[in-house]
Amino acid sequence: MSTFNKLVSNKTVALVGNSTSLFDSEYGKEIDSHDVVIRMNKASIFYPELSSLSHGEKMDAWCFWAAGAFNRMLKDDKNIPDKMLRAFYDKNSTKKYQACVNGHKSYTDRYTDETFSIGLFNNLKRNINIISEQEGTIYPSLGITMLRWLTYNSTKKISVYGFDWKTTPTFSEKELFDIDMENGYDKRCKHDFIAEEIYFYEELFVKNKQIILRQ
Repeated sequence: MSTFNKLVSNKTVALVGNSTSLFDSEYGKEIDSHDVVIRMNKASIFYPELSSLSHGEKMDAWCFWAAGAFNRMLKDDKNIPDKMLRAFYDKNSTKKYQACVNGHKSYTDRYTDETFSIGLFNNLKRNINIISEQEGTIYPSLGITMLRWLTYNSTKKISVYGFDWKTTPTFSEKELFDIDMENGYDKRCKHDFIAEEIYFYEELFVKNKQIILRQ
């Protein structure tokens, strides 16, 4: 059994995304009531000026698209909260997982406990590209990758928060939203959120009764 499977097996899991719309909710206590709380990238709990009322305060796993890229960002961005820096480099803190399997292998052992299965990732990538109407290769976002990974493991319940398929910006990248996004397509990262939403509802949500979408 993998490290990640041990963490989520037979547990209630809250997967917390970073959509701006989540700030309009009061899901904080509900999120923290789960056995396992998973947060991603620039998780809002690292920003003290943001309310715990909507997002909660618990974190059992911190996930990245690529830990190596996140490491570079931490070094370059002077506005990163000290709490985030300490959590990233503290080996005794939250378990860290890396979703990306393309080109960031050298960072895996140092910063993450486990990398997403390359077979599962390639299957997800293939399915997203079949749905997408964009030209060129589309790469699954961290959010849909984590959802697919969770459904592959034997979780008791998966509650999903802060996923609105880029209807509102990611809270930490609002300044890039209008530049990068075009009709649900993230031109910078090559993520197609329209295709991901279709995949979520037609594949994951329908076939996995343990998923609860709380947006």
